[in-house]
Amino acid sequence: STVAGDIGRALFLAGNQRRKALAFTTVIADRGLGFIVLSWIGAFAILMQPGYRLPALLYYGAWVIPPATLLGWLLGPPLVVRVFAPSNRWRELVERDLAPYWRDFGLLTRTSLVAFVFHSMQIITQVFLAWALGVQVPFWYFFIFIPVVNIAGMAPISFSGIGIREYGYMYFLAKIGVARHAAVALGLLSSVVVLVAGLTGGLVFLLWKAEGPAPSLGDATSTSPDRITTTSSE
Repeated sequence: STVAGDIGRALFLAGNQRRKALAFTTVIADRGLGFIVLSWIGAFAILMQPGYRLPALLYYGAWVIPPATLLGWLLGPPLVVRVFAPSNRWRELVERDLAPYWRDFGLLTRTSLVAFVFHSMQIITQVFLAWALGVQVPFWYFFIFIPVVNIAGMAPISFSGIGIREYGYMYFLAKIGVARHAAVALGLLSSVVVLVAGLTGGLVFLLWKAEGPAPSLGDATSTSPDRITTTSSE
């Protein structure tokens, strides 16, 4: 799935610094927040367009996921780490160093907006691909099934979601009368776009890394949340 890319990003952010754990948390937070925003897009699309014949589980989930993910993000980590002793290193990391992830609402708002724009662009890309293939799909239906397919594609059981994406497209598009071969073709073309975009980004990443040092996470002995908040927002 996207695990290898996440590890690469975290190692690059850490560079030669000793705060590798902190670098990994920025990538995990980015992935987690992106997952939440993507699930919200799908949930609100389902609630706004209730006429489609979708599994009942998706309708129930559309009501439960937004408040559940919000509460889980804001309250989950601080509550879970309380099982550790106050002097435990992991508890200190979560409660002190990572506090901006659920206390800095300005940071959360900015990053959520970026994630919303990013995922919306991904979905609209699929609309253009469908038009190019002559596949007739209502515009808002893309905002319902693509988040579900993308979330399923995050499971580390395939390479970049290939296979899961095509089956998901075939399953959901069949519910609105799209032929199976057209749905698979759209899924395959989407996979090609994802791979090409990833390879292009990989080349930019390698060239940019060669031109300068990795971004700094601050002094290795600093535990100031302000320093980490600045780094996270960048």
